[in-house]
Amino acid sequence: MFEEAIRYPWKGADNVKNVAIGGILTLLGVFLLPMFFVLGYGLEVIRRVSRGDVAEPPAWEDWGTLFVDGLKVFVISVVYSLIPAALVAFAVFSWFVPVVASNGGEPSGGLAALGFLVGLVVFLLSMVVALAFAYLVPAAIAAFARTDRLGSAFSLRELRSIGGHRGFAVAWVVAFAVTLVASAISGALSATGIGAILGAFVVYYGTIAAAYAIGEGISDLPVVAEREEVAIDESAA
Repeated sequence: MFEEAIRYPWKGADNVKNVAIGGILTLLGVFLLPMFFVLGYGLEVIRRVSRGDVAEPPAWEDWGTLFVDGLKVFVISVVYSLIPAALVAFAVFSWFVPVVASNGGEPSGGLAALGFLVGLVVFLLSMVVALAFAYLVPAAIAAFARTDRLGSAFSLRELRSIGGHRGFAVAWVVAFAVTLVASAISGALSATGIGAILGAFVVYYGTIAAAYAIGEGISDLPVVAEREEVAIDESAA
């Protein structure tokens, strides 16, 4: 799957055009709005690959749909990031409690130790939770991609179906590895001005390769809606 994922963004007669558009939008992603198009495009890749369309990446068209889909992906990611962010904030707050309790003076040894211990425990817990959510967020996005329903991203049944699927687990590892490699290359290139520009294209390429892996990982899973229709038909019979 890793090799197929790496090759996928460069498939098709319009490979240069597709990568150029995606890279430019990623480069302009610092202004946020252009990134919505990239996120929507990545969702479309997951959607198509999960349905068996792996011939080549989709064309950059229907920009309105890409933007709306990207906005929805952004919302999913933000919602799922709230819990880890809250835990980190609580850990930082715990470290400052001793100072506040001592009215800005030097906190007592016991109070300082307690605040540090509580903060450390919460911080370590937040790291574990963040790792779990790093697995959960792609599953939620995949659920949205294969059902076209935003609510599926927060459906426990969908998340269990995808997250517990061996194919998705393998795909997640591949996507993580691809993203890590792309980030490392981009970071190395960013040492120079022209390299920073090229780095955006590398990040985009890695994003689409990772999206391919996720789509491939869930390609053999039935959609929840289809299972529900089958159940209704059987009960009617």
